[in-house]
Amino acid sequence: MLSRGEAKKRLVQLRKEIDEHRYLYNTKDAPKISDAAYDSLFHELVKLEEQFPDLIITDSPSQRVGAKPAKEFAKVHHEIKMLSINDVFNFEELQKWEERLFKLGAKPAIEEHGYFVELKMDGLAASLIYENGILSLGSTRGDGVIGEDVTNNLKTIGSIPLSIRHPRSSRGSTNSDLKLSVDSRLRGNDEIENLLCRRGAEGLLKKFEVRGEAFLSTSDFEKLNAEREKSGLAKYANPRNIAAGSIRQLDPKITASRDLDFFVYSVASKLGLQFHHEEHDLAKCLGFKINKNNK
Repeated sequence: MLSRGEAKKRLVQLRKEIDEHRYLYNTKDAPKISDAAYDSLFHELVKLEEQFPDLIITDSPSQRVGAKPAKEFAKVHHEIKMLSINDVFNFEELQKWEERLFKLGAKPAIEEHGYFVELKMDGLAASLIYENGILSLGSTRGDGVIGEDVTNNLKTIGSIPLSIRHPRSSRGSTNSDLKLSVDSRLRGNDEIENLLCRRGAEGLLKKFEVRGEAFLSTSDFEKLNAEREKSGLAKYANPRNIAAGSIRQLDPKITASRDLDFFVYSVASKLGLQFHHEEHDLAKCLGFKINKNNK
């Protein structure tokens, strides 16, 4: 049996390895180890934490599905409104939208820089707030002003990092430690590296918010319905309803069973970024998953 000191060192190593493999599997779609090898690392982590429960930390991979069922969801006030997207149904409506932008004075910027276009994922919008680099609050949009605290459910989604520090740093991290950790993921991309150098890592260590969409992919939706059909259960109507319903389950274990995914589409924190694509670049280099088709 390991001593407490040995266990602490091994836990740090395990969390770092598991989080890196989670990132490669869920965000990069480029796993380096087999599922069996990953499960072995995770099993070792859980067993060590059971032996030394005082060494469990809030962003440990084991805490993704560790919460007890909630009785109800607490209300959350969004400091910055979470706005919804307006629909257009034909090209004429799209032209009128652009005309409104021109009237607001956006024509010169549009003519110079063009548009940044994103695929709209059909799921449930959510806000993720990190304090001192650790996921502290996840909430639904609600009415745009008041949402619901669904942190424990969002933690079960593998593509949502529990910590934006990478590789794992110790509890005593400094601003420079975080900057070095963030920069380690930027090799070969001078544009993003320069972006972070301009903004610095200080803001990320305080309170940092990103927003995105929790959704169920078409392939996972079809797989889920096939399993339900085999069991003699009624099929689900569409992926959006499953995603929304899964996030609002009182028991996180039910959410975890749905294989949801999450794409970040904006950085809500005011870091002085000039273009929207910089928000995507920043989110990506911090370990969040973004839609690669956006451009």
